[in-house]
Amino acid sequence: MPVANRPKTSLADYSSIQNNSIQQGISGNEAILVRDGVIIRKVKMEDLANQHRPVQVLSFDPSDLSYSWQPLIELHRHENTHSLVRIRTRSGRETSVLATHPFPSVDDDGNLVNIQGRELIPGRSLLLIPGTIPNTRAWSWVVVHEPVIGPKKGLQIDLPHALRLSTDLGFLFGRYLANGASVDRQGAFYIASINEKLEHLTLSILSEIGTHPHLDQGTIRVSSAQLARSLENDFGRIAADKKIPGWTFGAPVRFRMGLIDGFWSSGWIEPKGRIMQVQTYSRELAQDMQAFLASIHVQTYLRERDYEYASGKSRKQFRIEISSSGVGRMPVLSHPEKRAKQKKWVPPQKDMLDVAPIPKNLVKGKLRSKSEKGYGGVTFVTREATHPRHRRLLDSPILWDVVESVTEMPPQESVYSLTIDTSHSIALYLGITLSGCSS
Repeated sequence: MPVANRPKTSLADYSSIQNNSIQQGISGNEAILVRDGVIIRKVKMEDLANQHRPVQVLSFDPSDLSYSWQPLIELHRHENTHSLVRIRTRSGRETSVLATHPFPSVDDDGNLVNIQGRELIPGRSLLLIPGTIPNTRAWSWVVVHEPVIGPKKGLQIDLPHALRLSTDLGFLFGRYLANGASVDRQGAFYIASINEKLEHLTLSILSEIGTHPHLDQGTIRVSSAQLARSLENDFGRIAADKKIPGWTFGAPVRFRMGLIDGFWSSGWIEPKGRIMQVQTYSRELAQDMQAFLASIHVQTYLRERDYEYASGKSRKQFRIEISSSGVGRMPVLSHPEKRAKQKKWVPPQKDMLDVAPIPKNLVKGKLRSKSEKGYGGVTFVTREATHPRHRRLLDSPILWDVVESVTEMPPQESVYSLTIDTSHSIALYLGITLSGCSS
């Protein structure tokens, strides 16, 4: 399918190695979202040079504070001897770039400024996170085949090989992410039952798409070799290797909200209703879900801890926690008890993640002390801020994150730079926006 303003040559034609002194460069391990026609994919920088089709990347336009898809014009790999810095934010996002690579940020007066990575100030500097995925020509069907799930035009319906990207299908895939596993050698997959209502809903959806599920000792078993293999390849096989494929970012909103509902129905809300969170053993899934929720303007925490599951044995566990302002944007959960808690949820008075891009001492009314250098919560600042530049920032689709640490790292042999429209910045997969990636 043609895409407007596509480059006429492939990325391979533009990719090159440059030895000149460089000021801007991104680690090859960093991932980025690219759009190829209607398909959105997650790809590492070091793999992007091997693309043989033109793509578009998610970019930020400082003139109107918007995110859009822009053609990737050039991609360069640089031999590098310069130090890098690893930037970690309050929400748990991380990125590694050259120490001199600039980031768009905002000053106290509400003006966008560029700050080099080594000059970012922990606890003070703000970074931009896209709070939306621009509209794309969403496709409505997926084809279940071997070995992956993917979109297809002119589809002839032949269930269960072709499935409509509905809310119910999103819910089913979310349930698989949270409590499912695939056993390819048996041509089957399983979803653990955690609640009678969810059990009936999951069985009903599976029957509607043409499978024949059955319940066995609290576990739903589905014998479908094609669907099992597709789920395994796109979403992972067991808890530790689960992930969210890039194509879901371009799926219809109804499907995405269903997937969030299915996944979060396995989460829990603290007894006082102050925290809405879910846990997983897959780092990739936790990062994917953080990016996925950011695409509907929901800010999250991502934390990890060592979970001891037996004497002397432990494993990494990752917790995703919703910010105060994000709870109201979440889908209504299908799990009845969690839905009841969701409706009774009361925002805490202080949420360190709910960042607004305005220092508290500049907000009209309260907290005017010059010694107060923190950032107010979105609810407070939205109510109190009156300056036009501040209002413009608050009304934009941007999520804001505070730099937590800046750590110097040794040089990497190669770093990468991208060229798009020179006035735009590029958003990495985990959301952190980088200034001027042109070489």
